[in-house]
Amino acid sequence: MKRVFLNCTISAVAFLSMSTSCSKTDTGSGDIPPVDNNTYSIRVTTFAGKGGVSGLVDAKGDAARFSSPGQMVFDERNQTLYVADQGFNGLAIRAIDLEGNVSTYVGLNDMFNSIGDIALAPGTAGSLYLTSPMQAAIFHIVKDPSTGKGNIDKVSGNGKGNSNGTGIADASFAGPKGLVTDREGNLYIGNDYFNTIRKISFTQNKVMDFAGKPAAKALDLGGFVDGTGNASEFNGLHDMILSADGSFLIVPDYSNHALRKITLADRKVTTYFGDPNKGLDTDGPFGVAQAGNPEVAVCDKNNNVYFTSFYPGVTGTKIRVAHLNDNTVRTIAGGQGTGSSRYQDGTGTEARFNGIKGIAITPDGKFLFVADMYNHCVRKISLY
Repeated sequence: MKRVFLNCTISAVAFLSMSTSCSKTDTGSGDIPPVDNNTYSIRVTTFAGKGGVSGLVDAKGDAARFSSPGQMVFDERNQTLYVADQGFNGLAIRAIDLEGNVSTYVGLNDMFNSIGDIALAPGTAGSLYLTSPMQAAIFHIVKDPSTGKGNIDKVSGNGKGNSNGTGIADASFAGPKGLVTDREGNLYIGNDYFNTIRKISFTQNKVMDFAGKPAAKALDLGGFVDGTGNASEFNGLHDMILSADGSFLIVPDYSNHALRKITLADRKVTTYFGDPNKGLDTDGPFGVAQAGNPEVAVCDKNNNVYFTSFYPGVTGTKIRVAHLNDNTVRTIAGGQGTGSSRYQDGTGTEARFNGIKGIAITPDGKFLFVADMYNHCVRKISLY
């Protein structure tokens, strides 16, 4: 425990020297033109793995195998995409270079039964944080220079609950999922079963409430209220990202079908768009746009937020973009599908996905990667 704490604080300067985009991945140029499929082409291809075929095989491109890939993060420090692979063929963190070579970075079968989210941690390339909902804990991964593999240690999680405890090691969580670091190296965790967002300050060695009114008990339904700190309410905290200037968090509020904003300085929560009573995937200005079950998101330096969306009860997933600078939402890829039609490469909305559970963007802002969970592969979206 002590080793993890020291690593996080001492190496913060190295982390803060990375590029500062609007995401937990710290990547993306924000150089993307307004989305209009009549003027340029969004192309979806399969980057690694084979659609519909599961497994745990390290190889290149379509020779590799995944088993329900989920949350992902792009590490600009070594140009590597890390993917949480969490199916029945074994839990692992997989590493993919930009040529499509897949390797197993950390095997988790002996210690884990679930992965909620992964995010970059301060330090050397390959340093990550990880949440485990079933173990109710947060972990830290650091690359072993002698093997190139990741070593994992527990950061926080002392039983299941929503208690801050007397120090980082003493705090309790219940279903921790979404997480992100800010520019000071603080860590924010979506304590999903209580619908609260917690903050870990490594310099102060403590866990504190940040936003969200705690549910009366674990797994109670959350609410939908804008406000400050614990006066606000959420309902489904699967992912969080940091804004381009590092001053606020962007939260896909899953069961509220909304995209939310939390200002770091005053913990004020507001809603960009969405309505818990609608759950549609309507494009347009924020005043009319809807977000059906937004689950994961990433964004570039111009505050263009790419997020997943789908109709509840309807198969197929869409990739959409919320332009925070002009308050509009547009669909760029994906759509409804059934059976084998839920896996299809193609242009823009001709492409089909089947449960996107992770999304990342390259530093130049030209490519998105998405974890197509139920197709057991990683897809690549060319934005130019």
